[in-house]
Amino acid sequence: MAHIEVIAKPRGASERYQFFRNKETGREWKALLQLQTSRHSFIAESDVDTAPAELSVTVTVSPIDDVGKALREDDKPVVIDSLTHTFTTEEMLAPDFDPEARIAAIVAERIHIGEARTKGNEKLKELIGKWGGKAKLNLAPVSFERKV
Repeated sequence: MAHIEVIAKPRGASERYQFFRNKETGREWKALLQLQTSRHSFIAESDVDTAPAELSVTVTVSPIDDVGKALREDDKPVVIDSLTHTFTTEEMLAPDFDPEARIAAIVAERIHIGEARTKGNEKLKELIGKWGGKAKLNLAPVSFERKV
């Protein structure tokens, strides 16, 4: 799990986001939190609106530059990960229910996954660069045995 800390919003950045720093890598991230209905109660009168029975949140994280904008690749924003979590009645009835702590854990998990994806993408791009270049790949002998 990533160890994150809340940081100040960069000047001019949207109020819709919270900003974080991964303490291990120093990379800064922004997270968007959206609340939505995940389930309505069923009632016989189908034309009557009911209050939501369960709510969910979608957390989306992106690595950012020094002004708080999502990093870009080929002029497209890099959105690393998005997760929707439904708060069940059982979860909310727990005596220690703390939605802020739960959201913080989701953000930390998404940033951890984002860091791994970012490193993986960099390694793949490095391999592609080597593949077409003059340098010989440093691969150990590999064999394949088909198992039936």
